[in-house]
Amino acid sequence: MKCLRNLSDGGLHVAEIRVIPLKFRNKVLPGDNWLSKIISCLNDLQLSLMDGDVLVISAKVVSIAEGLAVKLSSIQPTNKARELAKLYSMDPHFTQLVLDEADFVVGGVKGALLTVKRGIFIANAGVDLSNAPPGCAVPWPRDPDGSAFKAWQTLKNEYCCSSLGVILSDSRVQPLRLGTTGVAIATCGFQPVIDLRGRKDLFNRPLKIKQLALADLLASAAILAMGEASELTPAALIRGVQITPVDGCTSRQTFISPKECLFSSLYPSFLEEASSCKVHLPGKWP
Repeated sequence: MKCLRNLSDGGLHVAEIRVIPLKFRNKVLPGDNWLSKIISCLNDLQLSLMDGDVLVISAKVVSIAEGLAVKLSSIQPTNKARELAKLYSMDPHFTQLVLDEADFVVGGVKGALLTVKRGIFIANAGVDLSNAPPGCAVPWPRDPDGSAFKAWQTLKNEYCCSSLGVILSDSRVQPLRLGTTGVAIATCGFQPVIDLRGRKDLFNRPLKIKQLALADLLASAAILAMGEASELTPAALIRGVQITPVDGCTSRQTFISPKECLFSSLYPSFLEEASSCKVHLPGKWP
């Protein structure tokens, strides 16, 4: 697999990178130490984390270990949830959980609501039934940045790394595209977006708007190795990408204002609510 590297030195150099799946020995259960499981996987592969490595971890496995799986039978649907469930052919209990988790509901199609969660367009606010305990659904971690920071700090100390990237990932769909790609819902320890503006193209023209969504690209690459079914592989180690180290969480650097989004004309109601601060969104919004 190829990847752009040395992006900070003014040139784009192509180098080979490795995406190494970290397969767990068994399922993650509530209360499990998910970081210990990752360390065990690395030990099984006789691997140690090195400076510049990026570890991508499924947000779902963190949520399950943190005891966040919700039993759907315990949820009492509201009238709004029942209406949306009927409109989009969804289970009303599941729909209520989506409403509880979402920052904003934009619309939907059969079987799914289009929502905004943590400034990200995502189906069903990230709530998922796949690989959830029977009768349960799994939302995102309560504090994705906190979980990413915990992993970054723990693994840096464990392996004496001076630079390490951590990504909590999920999958999502893109407008007018079939299938899912990866998205970084939390990042820690590295610059998640690389600004290419001002650099020259092949014809010596400066790039005006291009910025590389490095964290999302790495999340997508990791999902290829992790899978999304019964692979029992909720993490992947990416080696060979030169990252720009940053102390602490960097998730806010991946967000833009709704007013700056290319697709803003497609969701005027969300834009209006975000502009009037009726919707909680991360970062500073101009």
